[in-house]
Amino acid sequence: MNWIKSLYRYFTNYQPGTGATLDLRSDEERQKDFRFEEIVATATPVTWISKPREKWRSFPEQDQHKTFSCVAQSIKKMMGVWYTLKNPDDPYLEFSAAYIYEQRKNKPRPGMSGVGALEIARKDGTSLESLVPSTQANDMDMDRIQIHQYERDIAKVFRATNYLTVEPGNIDTIASIIQTTRKAVMVWFFFTQSEWSQFTPQIQNPGLTPSSPGLFRHSVAAVDYSIVNGEKCLIIEDSAHFGGLSTRVVTEQFFKARNVFAAYLMGFQFDDQLPTNPLPEVLEETRPRPRYDFKKDLVFGDENEDVKALQDVLKFEGLFPKNVQSSGKFGSITAKAVLGFQRKYQIAPEAEIVSLAGRRVGPLTRSILQQKYGKQ
Repeated sequence: MNWIKSLYRYFTNYQPGTGATLDLRSDEERQKDFRFEEIVATATPVTWISKPREKWRSFPEQDQHKTFSCVAQSIKKMMGVWYTLKNPDDPYLEFSAAYIYEQRKNKPRPGMSGVGALEIARKDGTSLESLVPSTQANDMDMDRIQIHQYERDIAKVFRATNYLTVEPGNIDTIASIIQTTRKAVMVWFFFTQSEWSQFTPQIQNPGLTPSSPGLFRHSVAAVDYSIVNGEKCLIIEDSAHFGGLSTRVVTEQFFKARNVFAAYLMGFQFDDQLPTNPLPEVLEETRPRPRYDFKKDLVFGDENEDVKALQDVLKFEGLFPKNVQSSGKFGSITAKAVLGFQRKYQIAPEAEIVSLAGRRVGPLTRSILQQKYGKQ
């Protein structure tokens, strides 16, 4: 019956570009996101210059073909760009948007949430376009896909190890991520069709909100940045082809007013080359042991030097990613690492540790930190 519902929806309720669903999670759930701001104390300043159009980065065009799959299409583009960065001598690898879209939790309802799609890419990966085609497939076709075990096995090879969400509305942050990592960034916008169907979208209805009736909520991939006509702009690639366009220039003014979500893929690296419990002298010879006196409890949301020192310790323990800054911000990445530390040293019974979810460093945890990492 699901395919009949999809067919009915396709003929009666199709609005291209409304595939980016509103984030209806609780504040508590949103706090669990891994956020860019937790691991980057200050974004690298952007070198804003005017680039001729032929110098803009571009990647193979995608066509979501009358579907609500824009979020999955954005992840497909991000993964294709990331694979190219890792394997510059290989041909551009086209991944499947249908593989991700078919697994959405709200199926058969149209559209996807950003974190929901990113979680699929992180946990299950995505298969190849040649195995699970998404080009020219409509919603009904994607809903009817039967994914075989060998396709799931292949998809796991291409898992995105992690992702970071980014505070919306700041064009410099997105441009800095592109400049620093060379990756594509998923960015969401809301607009009317006439606003977006231009090469450079313009705000015609300033009173709109993301939940206003009759508008479009759409996910695209930002692949480059440039000064265009004297303004800071992002170069985005759009799988929905509003106005027949697959490339668009988004100005800082439009971005600040209409961007509601942003995220990109990131692989965390850990010090896993050493044994799980190396001898103290091995650690001392390999890396300098951080030293700090932890004199007060720390909780989720704190931002101070104590948290920065904690992150340095957690890096040394192989629990906090070593390829990011110790920012001093206690967010979900730090909480996950604290949970691992508390389990490793059996700070309390497992049920109690799980209930805290790493969101508190209290006296028992501090006593272990002080014992192993206190100043001597």
